Amino acid sequence: MMARNDLFVYAKEELEPDSYAAFVEYSIQLSERVGAKVSAITPPSLSLPSQHHSQAEVLAWQFLTNGGGSVWEAVRLVASMLRFEQPRQRMMQSDAQASSFHLGICARGALVGVCKDTLTHRNVCRLLCFYVQHLCTEHRFTSISINRNYLAPAHRDLQNGPEDNLIVSLSLHDDGGLWVESPSGTVYHEVEGRMIRGEVASLQSHALLFSANKCWHAGLPWQTFDRYTLVAYTVRNWAHLREPARNLLTELGFMLPKVPVTHTGSENTSHTASYAAFCRRTPLGLMASSSSMN
Repeated sequence: MMARNDLFVYAKEELEPDSYAAFVEYSIQLSERVGAKVSAITPPSLSLPSQHHSQAEVLAWQFLTNGGGSVWEAVRLVASMLRFEQPRQRMMQSDAQASSFHLGICARGALVGVCKDTLTHRNVCRLLCFYVQHLCTEHRFTSISINRNYLAPAHRDLQNGPEDNLIVSLSLHDDGGLWVESPSGTVYHEVEGRMIRGEVASLQSHALLFSANKCWHAGLPWQTFDRYTLVAYTVRNWAHLREPARNLLTELGFMLPKVPVTHTGSENTSHTASYAAFCRRTPLGLMASSSSMN
């Protein structure tokens, strides 16, 4: 399902001027006859960090200050304004089309810290964390990545902890799903010279939970528009972060695992019976209230 603004952009590109004018007139008449009940409550906004805040942070602050609206459109618009950087993963650094933006905890081996953009994008953190919690209330995560035009080859995220990843598309495009390893799958993918069973999951209209640390997975090609995905995950060794920093992330909305686990890299990597599962459908309408964010 497209958001209203996306429909207008697409219609203007595809329709003749007369047909587009008729489409606009019809949409106006439709909006006057079909009402919508607004009853959304967002988490409270946080003060802007400085005079040099980004457009994305200002926009997130405005959405949270207004106190309601479409979480789908708010997150998508804020994500499109982020200052993306070159991918951190080596496998993606040669892809000139790919870029990413990271918030929350970052880890390199035993070194654990807070991503540099977290403190300057506190309202962005709160909005994105609220969105993740709305998709799957029970999901625990230390970090969020927004990936743009990622066509990742088959890999496992060995820097992640054993907790599941949550991934959802923030854009509208043809195809562009995710292949995830599954012993009962019917779609084969070549991994290190071997053909491995898996399943292809669409990332639109719902989020997907899967073990990125244990399961091989790969992005699939897409057409039409840029491909944006949001990934909420837990890094390995996250509990090494000092308590004041963990408290700050909790205030920003990150749902850290309740029981700290020391990830030593020696965890059992045997697969569980459940490889991937869909969770709550993407809320295309209004935001819902969340007492844990207040």
